[in-house]
Amino acid sequence: MDKIDEKKISEMIYLYEAYEKKLNEMMAFKESIERNVKEYDNIISSLDVLENNKEEVILPLSSIAFLPVEKIPSDKLLVIVGSNIAVEMDYKDAKRYFSNLKEKLEKEISKFDKEIDKLAVMLEGLKQQLSQYGVV
Repeated sequence: MDKIDEKKISEMIYLYEAYEKKLNEMMAFKESIERNVKEYDNIISSLDVLENNKEEVILPLSSIAFLPVEKIPSDKLLVIVGSNIAVEMDYKDAKRYFSNLKEKLEKEISKFDKEIDKLAVMLEGLKQQLSQYGVV
């Protein structure tokens, strides 16, 4: 193997590692976005229950402890919209707000999926090239 091949292999290994790192970062970020989508789904479902349940609700004290309480009659709730700013909304507006957030995140997930697919193809191509040199 001459110096040109060694340099080419080193460059391909560097690219492979950089793409692999980028791919892992993108997948982790995508998973974070997916968790937010699930949280918005839970919020929307909870709002449906609260809106329709006139008597008793379950108040979460932690992830494993809950407290049944009488529902305070109210058609409004406070929603944090960012930077610790809360806005009073009725159930319908709150559901619309969280549905819009969820929709935006789902579009971002779709974009991430396309980018992840592109990176995966590039990684596979580099892997095949490296295997020709007996590296992978």
